[in-house]
Amino acid sequence: MIYLNIPLFIGWILISTATSVNILMLGSFILGFGVGFMESPTLTYIGEITEPNIRGIMTSCAEMTVGIGTLFAYVLGIWFDWRIVAYICSAVPLISILAISLIPESPVWLLAHNYEEKAEKSLCWLRGWVTPDLIKKEFLDLILYRNNKIYGMKSTRPKPEDGFINEITLRDENFKHEEITNNLSCICDNEKDSTHYINDSNLTNTNQIHKNLKINTLISDLLQPQMLNVLLLMLGFFFFNTATGANVAQAYTIPVFKELGFNINPFRANVVTAVGVIMGQLTLMIMVSYLGKRKIVLFSSLGCALACYATAICALYPNLSSEGDWPIPFIIYIVNNYMYGLGLSVIPWMYLSEIFPFRGRGAATGITASVNYLFGFIVTKTFFGIKETLSLAGTFIFYGSITLLGFIYLYFLLPETEGKTLQDIEANTSVWKIFEHNVDYKSDTEEDKKIQAKRRTTKQ
Repeated sequence: MIYLNIPLFIGWILISTATSVNILMLGSFILGFGVGFMESPTLTYIGEITEPNIRGIMTSCAEMTVGIGTLFAYVLGIWFDWRIVAYICSAVPLISILAISLIPESPVWLLAHNYEEKAEKSLCWLRGWVTPDLIKKEFLDLILYRNNKIYGMKSTRPKPEDGFINEITLRDENFKHEEITNNLSCICDNEKDSTHYINDSNLTNTNQIHKNLKINTLISDLLQPQMLNVLLLMLGFFFFNTATGANVAQAYTIPVFKELGFNINPFRANVVTAVGVIMGQLTLMIMVSYLGKRKIVLFSSLGCALACYATAICALYPNLSSEGDWPIPFIIYIVNNYMYGLGLSVIPWMYLSEIFPFRGRGAATGITASVNYLFGFIVTKTFFGIKETLSLAGTFIFYGSITLLGFIYLYFLLPETEGKTLQDIEANTSVWKIFEHNVDYKSDTEEDKKIQAKRRTTKQ
């Protein structure tokens, strides 16, 4: 994440110092490149470091900052020249580099690369600079998760009395891992000793073999049935997300409003767009812990579909675009942005940060994010062609119908993940369980509470 801020800084500098359209396009391309690559590690990091009960809030908060940044740029554009705005924005990546350098690496990533001590320190830091004994239970869960997914050790987490970890169990798990690590170290040492008899050509071939093995392993992870199942689910989710027409309405606000029969100040339109989305995201951040992601995104999809149909009615009856500061199409436009910010703009990214299996998670997240931007590009570029064929009213009826299909798609296929650990989510998103969307899988914490309550009742 630190290195990916470098292209963002370069992109803003190119835009601020541009002397031709080609340089502006190059700067925009580099910015898009940096933003696209930033999505996957950022969301994966948030998904891995946050506790299940606040993961939804933290992810929505992260996405809301994107809207706040957009609003910040729009407001600066009212008062300053665009070059000055670009110079100001170029400072943001530098601040981001400084901020990211102060936070630890993900404990899940550290455990996957056999840095147990660093992983424990990282988890202590992330849970509020606590002592290791306070995160022992969670740390053991991560060790078991790592062992199951990387080393294939089919161990299960113990159910200790009164919530305390069995020290013997923890030592046993560490012993199993140390035994595996020692065996791997012996293999590596033997390989190092044998390098005396390997010439440069053979060494190059050996390195190439290792690279090929990594690529083959990655492909194998991506082709696992569970991974393909979730990947197809998320690709469909993002397709319906971009095909709602909300992004198109934001990109072509001025032409759409002119065709609806009234003019609007471009700066006012941009600010209203950003404020509407941010208010929806703020509502999501407050409500996601109470209602869950699934219910909110279904409500958001239905609201966006109705807003598209309402926009189509305004296009069919231009007299609705009456004079005044708040004509009906403008109100519908605000509602559409609010409903989009409430669910469809953020919740797909929430799922992206947590729903993929551990093995291949980074690659699958990157693939999905890339395809999402491809969907967005196609939908945006085809807007005028669709409008010429179907008229403005027909275009928004088309977008509303696709959004309605998305509502049906999500209703039958999308599982609820709010409040669940990454282990629970992965264990319950198999090829067939994903269709049981109404099943509420209990997290380990809730299960522990039930067991502890039962034991206390038995003692009494």
